[in-house]
Amino acid sequence: MIRTVIKYTDNKILLNDAEVFETSKKLFSGMYDVELDRYGEFANFVALKTPSVFDLMPSNELINVEEYANKFLSNEYHDICKKANILLKSGILLYGKQGIGKSNYINYLIKKTIKEKEACVFNFNNYSKLAVTIKKIKELREIQDNLFVIVLEEMDELIRRDGAESTLKNFMDGIDSIENCLFLASTNYIELIPKSLTERPSRFKKVLEIKQSEDIEAVKKWLEKTYDSFIDNLSEKDYEHLHDKCLNKTIDEIKHVLVDYKMEITTLQKPKKLGFKWKK
Repeated sequence: MIRTVIKYTDNKILLNDAEVFETSKKLFSGMYDVELDRYGEFANFVALKTPSVFDLMPSNELINVEEYANKFLSNEYHDICKKANILLKSGILLYGKQGIGKSNYINYLIKKTIKEKEACVFNFNNYSKLAVTIKKIKELREIQDNLFVIVLEEMDELIRRDGAESTLKNFMDGIDSIENCLFLASTNYIELIPKSLTERPSRFKKVLEIKQSEDIEAVKKWLEKTYDSFIDNLSEKDYEHLHDKCLNKTIDEIKHVLVDYKMEITTLQKPKKLGFKWKK
């Protein structure tokens, strides 16, 4: 039997059988990690909290991401793959500067697939769990047919380990590949990902760079919503000042700009202490 265990936000995992969320041979839709026992063998699927999604930064590739995701999830695409006698599976690899918002795009797709297709999402973030997780996913595929989503964030770190690249290739389109599966990957260093992965459509159908859109007005509208969620009562002059600092910046850089700017405002608004000197 497969035990699903709730993992709370404080990262404490309930392992007591009396507090197990549910016992079932199948997994419910949601996001999961794998827990290993002390011998490195499979112990549990751990149910993770579905990630939060913030306003998506306007990007030249956002339309491509959404359009392809909608296409892959459509019944028409499913029927075409069936008629062509090919597995219903695909992959999207996002790359770009660190902190540009790739994870937010992936979180958006995770929530979309769970909501629209009742997907089971598996987090591949640890080399030591790679082979075990693939084995358990293959076992699950024999008893359930809903969409499986494989998340490979910081993929360059994962495939750097000996044997990981070969294991992953076999799972994506080799002897271990499965039906109805979508891979969502990201990297800060696209040059470290082998071309045998990036240039083979049976592994990654879409390889897209995430960066701020060239549509400046769209970016400004998104930035203004971001500013307003963090700082109250900004003036037009404030907006323009912040635009100068935030256009063509990563999300991480924008956050630091806003923290510094809010500190400046707070400092200016603090009443100055008045001192009195007593005359002798």
